[in-house]
Amino acid sequence: MDFKQEYIEEVKQILKNLEKSIMLLDQEPNQPDEINNIYRYLHTVKGSAGMFDFKDMERLTHELENVYTDIRDGIRTIDEYVLDLTLHAIDILNDLIEGSVDSGPTDKIIESIITLRGQEASLESSQSLTANNNKKEAFSIFFRPTETLFKRGINVSAMLEDLEDLTWHEIIIHNESVPFEKQLADQKFVSWLEILAVSEEGREAVDDVFLFLNDQDFQVLKLESKESFTNEEYKKQVVLNDDEVEFRLGKLQSFDAEIFNKQAQQEKTNKSAILQEVKHELQELQEEEEQVETIAIKKSSKKSAHINVSTDKLDDLINIVSELVTFRSEMQHLLSDEKDNEITEAVEKLEFLTLRLRDSAFNIRLVPINILQVKLQRLIRTVSKDLNKEIEFITEGLDTELDRSIITALEAPLMHIIRNSLDHGIESPDERESRNKPRKGLLKLYSYNSGDHVFIQIQDDGNGIDFEKIKKKAIEKGLIKAKQECTEQELINIMMSPGFSTADEVTKVSGRGVGMDVVKKEIESLRGDIDISTEDGLGTIITLRLPLTLTILDTLVVKVSEEKYLIPINEIEYCYEEDHAVLFKNNRRLINYDNVFIPFVSLRNHFGHEEHPEKETVIIVKKNDVRIAVVVDDIIGQYQTVYKPLNELIQDIDCFSGASILGDGTTALILNALKLKN
Repeated sequence: MDFKQEYIEEVKQILKNLEKSIMLLDQEPNQPDEINNIYRYLHTVKGSAGMFDFKDMERLTHELENVYTDIRDGIRTIDEYVLDLTLHAIDILNDLIEGSVDSGPTDKIIESIITLRGQEASLESSQSLTANNNKKEAFSIFFRPTETLFKRGINVSAMLEDLEDLTWHEIIIHNESVPFEKQLADQKFVSWLEILAVSEEGREAVDDVFLFLNDQDFQVLKLESKESFTNEEYKKQVVLNDDEVEFRLGKLQSFDAEIFNKQAQQEKTNKSAILQEVKHELQELQEEEEQVETIAIKKSSKKSAHINVSTDKLDDLINIVSELVTFRSEMQHLLSDEKDNEITEAVEKLEFLTLRLRDSAFNIRLVPINILQVKLQRLIRTVSKDLNKEIEFITEGLDTELDRSIITALEAPLMHIIRNSLDHGIESPDERESRNKPRKGLLKLYSYNSGDHVFIQIQDDGNGIDFEKIKKKAIEKGLIKAKQECTEQELINIMMSPGFSTADEVTKVSGRGVGMDVVKKEIESLRGDIDISTEDGLGTIITLRLPLTLTILDTLVVKVSEEKYLIPINEIEYCYEEDHAVLFKNNRRLINYDNVFIPFVSLRNHFGHEEHPEKETVIIVKKNDVRIAVVVDDIIGQYQTVYKPLNELIQDIDCFSGASILGDGTTALILNALKLKN
């Protein structure tokens, strides 16, 4: 990865952090730490954008940084307009880093920011007069540039321009045998720089200028008096004679004649208060020493190292592991009749190591669902404003992990479900008040693990699903007859049919006919299920059931005639043998299981085989609290499959969810048993 690409990846992460901080401020504006974080994020992006020729990004972050400087200094407060402006700017910054936008949107938002700041110009001017009397600190900076700086992607010219952000500075060039401008152009240095600087924001502002340099590239010494130029620390950098000391002192005093006197007076004034504060802190530290040590040990034990890895590399790893799983199955099949103990032990060891490698590889791909939280918060903020609704968004269990590819595919369905809840479910504040509900509607996102599946629930305390409205719309569309009786589940199925929408008019939020059918299709493509429960006047719960991973699946291999099929083991509740005559003694196609009659499907009948064996195997499948019995010829055994999606020719046959290659090289289809019931 080159330096520019590395910078782009870092900026993307910074922008995610920035967006997260903005959403925290949206919930609770009075958070000085978050305001400081936002300022730091903007300053970091700005400081390096110019080096990689992202000029528009540099301009935009500079103007935004000014806004948050005003907020940090108390010149203005955080309000909804500033948050909206910042979120819009984040979107543009993301587009800029991807190279997918020209200067037009950037110029427009910069104009908005400048206008915003211009409205408070008089207040800012009066505040700045006071600010100019704040404590000023003087520093000497020793910068020895090398050719490796350019190889590291550092733009020295842009960095030196950032010195303008300090209150005052003066550059002294040493060993200028070649003009410094030529050295910059040729990227070959023979000179080094001694920079006198004054900052009203302390040492931190100086360090910000040299943010991307290593400690060995520059040194900063604080200047407290004339003697600072001749102390031992200064002599390690450069030895000055009396005239050179007077020259530097004169430069500083030409900016502020009393700079050292002011520093001394400020330090003297603060000495007593600082001493009392130190005594107080020392007493507290002594009282809490044991507690602090315990916390430190705990924190130390939790430290871990992280590296960023391309998802392409992870995909390659998963593909290799999947092929290894298939190869292991082939080895077991080829050596199934082998009597040699050493070979048997070797195969068992291969199986053990393959399983460990598989688990480790898939754990690497697991990421918490909370990576979607900020996007969902932004969606709720935007849609609720468009609909003039007040929403309280609560999350629980978002540390639950899923395969990264599933989370990526899950983003659009989740956003659509939330839009529906806000638009069709939760009432307006006045309507809620008239129903003795809080003005703020409640929307909850809840997730949890159960076995090798993850469940995600979206709950709202709105009006619930309006079945009468769905029925009326279905009649209008000719989906049902006017006097036809429908159960709630049947109406829910109609609601999730293609192109169905109950919206009376097309808005930014709904009414375009792209509805729950798309959500259902996306979830099913992930080998998941969707369940909807609702109660009139109380709200709706939508539950998504998803596998932890899409690639590896533990299955039971069953035989029907000469064909083999796969049934996911996590869906199997019970298996037993039964006489064919007993199963088919009447035409009801029901069996008594656990004192409950459940339907069964004979795969021989379903796939057009007329002959049946005398003894058949019944497999009870339970999924989403629904049971169905599947009748097959025989069970061959357990098999860990590498899941493969179906091609376009058979993907519409919904009784199959995928396919896999068995150890003997043949292909077997994975059954979706609940679809057989339909």
